[in-house]
Amino acid sequence: MKKILKIVIFTMTILNFSACSVLHKTYFYDQEPNKYVHVIAYVTENEKRDSPIDFIDICPINYANRKTSKKVEILSDKIKAVYNGKEYSLNVKGQTAVLPYKEGVILKEGTVLYFGKVRVDDKRIIDMPPVKLKQYIKVYKYNPIADGFNIDTTQNIYYGPVEGYKGR
Repeated sequence: MKKILKIVIFTMTILNFSACSVLHKTYFYDQEPNKYVHVIAYVTENEKRDSPIDFIDICPINYANRKTSKKVEILSDKIKAVYNGKEYSLNVKGQTAVLPYKEGVILKEGTVLYFGKVRVDDKRIIDMPPVKLKQYIKVYKYNPIADGFNIDTTQNIYYGPVEGYKGR
């Protein structure tokens, strides 16, 4: 009886760790309008493609060996957003962020943002070109059971524009 119990437990363990996996998709918006600034926007529900934009942020490009700027800030207190032919004026929070959803503005893919003048590294002032937001997706697979045991089983499946993803 103990042998049968050990075989059943072993079989269940193997099946749980190898066959059970979850596909996770995260949607967001991403653009690099110039060599100094990176614009990223997060949606209210990151697993839904049609979810409205919750948070827009500009940040310096300073990752890997592309370190070109350390600090960026929007110089005006408002930016302009154009979506579906309508213009919206959005308040800037903390010199780098905009919260359109909290202001009651629904923005989605195709939104064009006009930031105006942006200060880079406390010395250079650049006039930002209009930024058209493009939706991206990050897809990865993981095993929730192994994850519960703190075993990293994450596999990156796809990272890029939504149009390029041909998965489920």
